[in-house]
Formats: sequence, structure tokens, C-alpha cells
Amino acid sequence: LRGSPPPPPSFSVRYLPTRPMPPRARRPPLSIRLPRRAFSARSSAAAATTATSTPATPLRLLIVEAYDRAGRERLTSAGCTAASDTFAALLSRICPEDHELRLSYCHPADSVHELAEVGELSRFDGVVWTGSSLTIHEDKPEVTRQIELARRCFQAAVPQYGSCWGLQISAAAAGIPCEAHPPGG
Repeated sequence: LRGSPPPPPSFSVRYLPTRPMPPRARRPPLSIRLPRRAFSARSSAAAATTATSTPATPLRLLIVEAYDRAGRERLTSAGCTAASDTFAALLSRICPEDHELRLSYCHPADSVHELAEVGELSRFDGVVWTGSSLTIHEDKPEVTRQIELARRCFQAAVPQYGSCWGLQISAAAAGIPCEAHPPGG
């Protein structure tokens, strides 16, 4: 039939966890030191020279766990890894050899006390936003606190990375409207 929308595609999604994750308590927003990755493209002699001659440059990143508590619990009960853990593992793997990775975490969807002040944010080299099961179109404290945190990141001139949720939060913080995709558009 001409003019009729095509039928929706049929597909299924399966999440395959890399390992079972026990339920965990919320992380405090404190810095941790991750182990260096196990492989290196440099020779061991070059690595030994670098290790003794130049100190590691700390790379301080804030990982914003954007899922609210209920969203994180749904992930872990399904056997999935928390988004912040996935980002931490990836960042530790791609961090340059001559840098020490220092990660901090915050959960702004959970509490107003998780919002860093602009002065505190300026100590970070960057902010990484995880995904979220929230929607930008809900006027809920879990969402508005994250928009406020993104505004503070802009004020502190701290670079931010985010895909999907992070882009929506950044757009909202900058005053750019974020609209739902119209069906079939």
C-alpha cells in the first residue's frame, strides 16, 4: 500500500555480561588509582627509562554515573556491568603510558550533595558522562541536577565527553532544546 508506513523491524537484544557483578554500594566521589594496562607498544628498555626519568602526568577525570539508583539496580540485577565501571575499564585501557589515570565518580541523579561546585570541577582535566535510563523530557530532580552539573562544567571550562545522554544534558545545559524524534521522521 502506497503511503503506509513500513512495519517496524523485529529484533531482540541480549546483554551478555563479561562476569557476574554482585550488587554494590554507591561509590564515594573519591579518587582511585587504576592499574596500568598489561600491554605496551614500547620496548621494556624505553619503558624503564621513561619510568625512572619522567614522573607520570596525572590525568584527572570525573565519571558522572548518570543512571539513577533504580536504573543502576536494574542493570546489575540483569547481570550487566555498571556504566561507570565500563567507562573506567575503557579509560584505563586507552590512557597514554606516560599518564597516571585518576578517576573520581559522582551520582548526581541520587542527591543534590553529589553536585560539585565550579571550583571543585576545575581540578579535573575532563568529565565523562555515562548513559542513562532517564529521559531529558522529564522535569524531575534526577534530571535537573544533571543539567545543573553540566552548566557548572561549562562555567569551569572543563571539557566534557558524552554520547546520547551526555549530549542531551549538554544541550539542555546550554539552553538548546532537545526534542524527541518524531515517529517515522
